[in-house]
Amino acid sequence: MINILVTEPKTYDDENIAMLKEIGNVECRRMNRKELLKRIENFEILVIRMETRIDKELINRAKKLKIIATGTTGLDHIDVAYAEQKNVRVISLKGAIELLKNVPSTAEHTFALLLSLIRKIPWAFDSIRKEGWNRSKFFGVELNGKTLGMIGFGRLGTIVTKIAKGFGMNVIAFDPYINQKKMDEAGVSPLPFEKLLKKSDVISIHATLTPETENMISHDEFKLMKRGVVLINTARGRIIDEKALLYALQNKLIAGAALDVLANEASEESPVIHNPLVKYAKNNENLIITPHLGGGTFEAQKKTGVYLVQKIKELVPLIFSQEIDDSN
Repeated sequence: MINILVTEPKTYDDENIAMLKEIGNVECRRMNRKELLKRIENFEILVIRMETRIDKELINRAKKLKIIATGTTGLDHIDVAYAEQKNVRVISLKGAIELLKNVPSTAEHTFALLLSLIRKIPWAFDSIRKEGWNRSKFFGVELNGKTLGMIGFGRLGTIVTKIAKGFGMNVIAFDPYINQKKMDEAGVSPLPFEKLLKKSDVISIHATLTPETENMISHDEFKLMKRGVVLINTARGRIIDEKALLYALQNKLIAGAALDVLANEASEESPVIHNPLVKYAKNNENLIITPHLGGGTFEAQKKTGVYLVQKIKELVPLIFSQEIDDSN
């Protein structure tokens, strides 16, 4: 019987788990790193999302492991190359274009962050909780007529554009891998990277983390930005140089930032412990951080979970029948 471990069970609903039980024995359990390293040798299939880090050490301990399934588009929490070297297949949402067209959760969260930041909602509400009533302190700015600059114009960029147009925003984008025709059809003006930084009132990151995009927003880029710009990141934390971001906030190079991601999310220690940005946010009213909630809606988790389990079900007979053949 195939043994399946689900390490982040709250991100997969009852229907997803029932589908997995049609494949084999399912254990749903959060484990710390030490426990996971000890137990992983018992499982052929590992089902995760963002919080489980899969590195060489874990893969070497997983003697029976054949499939890693992650309900994410990004794969920076998995050593994919080493997994493949060890004949472990990695299944993800990467490339699931038709499915993800109907998953707007991260695009919606982009605007939840943006509106919360520019209308100072967290701090206004905090004031109310302390029985304060000070309207003028929390006056904000409007989106209508402002320019949204998107770094990355894939699926999410398209959805974000539709929302931005509804607010009356002008939209520009930088993405060297998307042809101009697609942007023209969406009513988006393509611009070189540096020009986008100079013209945008709001910059929103929707790029994939690669060696090319890591730390693509650093000291030089902040210096190019328009004063009063706000920065939104719902992609991956390491796209922004966090030391440079902290400097930009402290020195008012930008008006504010809202982050759904942090650079050290994949570390064993909680990403908020001893984090300079978190420390800054405790005492300032121009930085919002949420715990990677972009895909964190019940609808998104259900849709992506069903897709992932279906992919596992398709792959299982191919992998395990091959094993049987090889043993004969």
